[in-house]
Amino acid sequence: MNNALKYVRQHFVYILLASVALGALLPLLYGQGEFLPGWLAAAVLLLPGLLLAVFLWRWTGGGRPLFAMMLAALLVRLLVGGIFVRTLPVFGYPNEETNRTGYVFYDAFIRDGQAWDLASSDQPLSLAFGNNLISDQYGGLLWVSALIYRVLSPDVPRPFLIVLLGTLVFTLGLAFYWKAVRARWGDQIARWSGWILALYPASVELGASQMREPFLMGFICVGMWGAGRLVEHDRKGWIGLATALLGLGLFSWRVAAPAAAVLALWVLIDG
Repeated sequence: MNNALKYVRQHFVYILLASVALGALLPLLYGQGEFLPGWLAAAVLLLPGLLLAVFLWRWTGGGRPLFAMMLAALLVRLLVGGIFVRTLPVFGYPNEETNRTGYVFYDAFIRDGQAWDLASSDQPLSLAFGNNLISDQYGGLLWVSALIYRVLSPDVPRPFLIVLLGTLVFTLGLAFYWKAVRARWGDQIARWSGWILALYPASVELGASQMREPFLMGFICVGMWGAGRLVEHDRKGWIGLATALLGLGLFSWRVAAPAAAVLALWVLIDG
């Protein structure tokens, strides 16, 4: 872990430049709002995300295979999301407002609109967890989206920021997945299954949209690592499990509950 932290410190300038460069490309690709505020907002999200991604990559010892996997997962989702935004208003269903505004899923369209309404109001963001907002039955993603809009994009809604955050969470989870599978089944299984997880079409589609699935998949990967550590009687696994269940609970308690049961069963049977 110390070596990974040292590596991040040594390469901080390069990570910063990568955050600035990719942050500049996103508002151009998605075309949502004015360029400069969008660039700044994207860079603010990207810098801590990429710093943590590089740290986890070095910590796992995944080398070039994991680096390529994480980079592909990140860039493919952001690119596909931009393609959706640009092409759906032209080639999507003309009678559906969801497609006309560049959204793939109706749930995301409604939730994002309510997130902007909440963010641009003087109401507390905790209202996202109330029953009066039906776009998100759990409230977590609505709250996160409203928080991003209120803090980073108060002028106009920039849905690409939600895609970016979900993609970062998924990409970070991929590192934990690699480490968990590699420890249990070896490099080859970790490599093949990791690429399937990173580029599976449904995973890419959901990750390129404003949906909760990339967040859920990322936290489930963290939970897998935590359970694997507990099987090996490593107390650090409790940190992974707690982080995973808190994250899952925020976005969907209906996923958190069975995930906790499966992970607990794994530890009991294999531990």
